[in-house]
Amino acid sequence: MNSVIFLEQITVAAVAVLAAILYGRSAMRTDPEQSAPARYVVALVGVLMAVSVLLGWLAPVLSYAVLCLTIVSVYAADLNAEERAHRRRVASLAPRPVAAAIPALWVATAAASSLMLVPYVLLGEQQIAALIVGLCSLAMAAIAWRLATAPVLIVGEDAVAARARDRARRELRVSLAAATAVAIAFVFMSFVNAQLPVVLPVQRVLHALSVAVWVVLWAWGWWRYRRFSRAARCAP
Repeated sequence: MNSVIFLEQITVAAVAVLAAILYGRSAMRTDPEQSAPARYVVALVGVLMAVSVLLGWLAPVLSYAVLCLTIVSVYAADLNAEERAHRRRVASLAPRPVAAAIPALWVATAAASSLMLVPYVLLGEQQIAALIVGLCSLAMAAIAWRLATAPVLIVGEDAVAARARDRARRELRVSLAAATAVAIAFVFMSFVNAQLPVVLPVQRVLHALSVAVWVVLWAWGWWRYRRFSRAARCAP
């Protein structure tokens, strides 16, 4: 067996098993802002993908794509459950704002990450998996946009501090969702490029660019989160 394919099988199987354990345990918690059924589905799919890839029934890249699809579905289900829970528990929500410039830039970057997979679709390199992963990146960009434009949640009597806390949490969640969209793409490219006999320059450039963008989004989001968290603590 090709050593690269074997390594990818082990890697994908390990990630699938880890996802099954984490999401299975998370599904047992009683949290109204999380979708338990969606988590059980990810746990089941994780087990199936691990078995399928180890037995050679599915290619590692395709198994990875299916796993990404189910995990992104959990993000969407959680967002829906969270919004329902907030509508039940909180009577006062500020009007929905237009997304701020920087979160909107993150969302646009997340959406653009799906375009990095176009060469893989056009060249037929794991075309079906590339299409699935591209859709997952677009879905994560849509989730990031929904987080960026969600109503402001006001909790407590200090509206100024509450808005600052909401902004800090919102920007962190948007940046992480956008970074996840990019990560989905660059991990896929890592798998495929490792198998190709010849990696085209455009594929190398896009892969390196996606890794750099992921690092920037992750670090930028955490930096802004800490900045606005300090502002919330210092609010009069």
